[in-house]
Amino acid sequence: MATIDINQYIEQSGMRKARFGGYEPDDVRQAMLDLCSDYEQRLNTAAQQVRGAQQEAEALRRRCQTLIGQNQNLATQNASLAGKADRIARMQSDMETRYSKVQERNHSLTDQVAMLRLKNTDLELKNKELTERAENADAALRIKGREHDQAKQQVLAERDSVVAGRRKKPPASAARPGRKPTNC
Repeated sequence: MATIDINQYIEQSGMRKARFGGYEPDDVRQAMLDLCSDYEQRLNTAAQQVRGAQQEAEALRRRCQTLIGQNQNLATQNASLAGKADRIARMQSDMETRYSKVQERNHSLTDQVAMLRLKNTDLELKNKELTERAENADAALRIKGREHDQAKQQVLAERDSVVAGRRKKPPASAARPGRKPTNC
C-alpha cells in the first residue's frame, strides 16, 4: 500500500481542473511523467543500493569464508598448542618436582657440610693439640736421648778407662800371693 497522499500530490504537482470535471490531460500527463521520472530515479537509486549491498554482501561472504578458514586453521593450531601446553605443564611440574628434590638434597648437603666443618674444626684443634704434644714429646725424647747418649759416652769412657787400666796392671791372680796360676 502506497504511503503517498494522492490529493496532496495532485495539489503539489500543479494540475489544473478541467472545465467539465476532472483534470487537464496535459497536466495529468506531465504529472505522470514527473511521477514516472521520480519513480525511475528512485528505482535506479534502489537498484544501485541493491547492487552495492550485493557487492558488499559478496565481499562480506568472501571475508566470512576467509575468516572461517582462518578460524579452522586457528582451531587446529589451538589444539596443537593445547597439546604443547599440556606437555609444557607436565614438564614444568616435573621440573618443579626435581627442583624441590634438588633443594632438599642441597639442604641435606648443606647440613652435612656444616657438620663436617664442625668435625673438621674439632679435628684441627685435636691435630694442633696432638702436634704440640708430639713436639713436646719429641723435645723430651731428644733431651732424654742426649742424656742417654751422654750416659752411654760416660759408660763407654769409663769402660775404656777400665780396660786401659787393666792393660797397664798385671792380672789380679798374679798379683795375689799364695795362689798359683793354673794352666788350662
